[in-house]
Amino acid sequence: MPEGGGLLHPLVGGTWKINDAMIEDLRSGKYGMHSSSLGAILARRLELEAGGRPAYIVDPVCVDELMPVARISGIPDMPRKSVFHALNQKAAARRVAAEMGMRIEECGFIVVHMGSGITVGAHSGGRVIDVNDALGGYGPMSPDRAGTVHAIDMINRCFSGRHTKDELEKNDHRKCWTSCASWNQ
Repeated sequence: MPEGGGLLHPLVGGTWKINDAMIEDLRSGKYGMHSSSLGAILARRLELEAGGRPAYIVDPVCVDELMPVARISGIPDMPRKSVFHALNQKAAARRVAAEMGMRIEECGFIVVHMGSGITVGAHSGGRVIDVNDALGGYGPMSPDRAGTVHAIDMINRCFSGRHTKDELEKNDHRKCWTSCASWNQ
């Protein structure tokens, strides 16, 4: 099943009961489109088939617990966003805290999710206070993302007239490894 509950408005980490407004936001793509949005939609369907037993999402990708300073990007009207692999990162932090015999609120960790996207989170007191937004292109290159690229090069590419906006979005996120494979030939 896809990770988390999907792209919703920013939420603090935890467990959230699935409701009609959440499902509408996920289906409409109001906050973006991502396969993780299917998790809550499928859970709602199972909820209805099971006679109304409540369904929940836990630590969706839209968890936002950033410190105010972590939102600073250097361009005032473009603050950094919190979209990351919250479910996996928070589960890993809780597991390690338990193995250490500590409460998560007493711990600080750097947690890395390595998958088709890579997110690196600074955890403090059970909250993720800083993290890269891999869906938005920040951070390391991964099997499904180009990673952070030089801003001037990207601006030049966008205004070259050779690509549409849709092509640029798909190319930069989905064709990264095709380009890299050609380097080794």
